[in-house]
Amino acid sequence: MPLDGKLAKVARVGIFLSGLLTLGCGVIHIVYILHDSDDWCTDVAGSNYDCIGSALAWSKASGFDVFRSEVNQPWRENLFSFSPDLLIDVWTAVFLGLFTLVGFFTQTLRIPSLANSWLATTLWLIVCMLWGQFAYAGDFGVISGFITLVICVMTLTCHFLEREHLPAKDLSGYVPTDYN
Repeated sequence: MPLDGKLAKVARVGIFLSGLLTLGCGVIHIVYILHDSDDWCTDVAGSNYDCIGSALAWSKASGFDVFRSEVNQPWRENLFSFSPDLLIDVWTAVFLGLFTLVGFFTQTLRIPSLANSWLATTLWLIVCMLWGQFAYAGDFGVISGFITLVICVMTLTCHFLEREHLPAKDLSGYVPTDYN
C-alpha cells in the first residue's frame, strides 16, 4: 500500500512540533533562571541602587559611578555570558529549538545534508531530545523528550518508506514578502 507522502507530511508536522517543544524547554529553563534571581538585585541594592525587577540594579549615583559594571554582575554570571560553560548550559535548548524550526522550514538557512535525509533528521531529533529536552524544564522536558522519541520513530520509518519525500519543507512561500 503506497503512502503517497502521507507519513512524510505527519512527520514534518512532528519535526515542527519537536522544534517548538525544544524551544519551549529552553524558554522554561531561562524563565526559571530569572525566577531564581530574586536576590540578584537585593544583594547589591542599598542606598545607592534601585531594583528594576528582581534581576537588575539601577544606580542612583552620579558621575562615573553609574558605569560600575559589577552592579549587575549576577545578570552576567548567570544568564548572559560568553563563558562556554554558562553559554552552553543556559542556551543549548533555545538554539537547538530555533535551529530545528528555522533550519528545516526555510530554504535559505537549511543545511542540505541534515534536512534532505530522513536518517540525518532522526539523528538530529535524537540530539535535540537528549541534549535539549530531557535535560531541561523538568517534567515538561521529559514529556517533550518522549514525544520527540515517537517523532523519531516516524522519521526513521520515513527513511525506509518515504524516501522520495524530503523531511524539510520550504514554508517561505507562505510568508508574505510584498507589504505594499
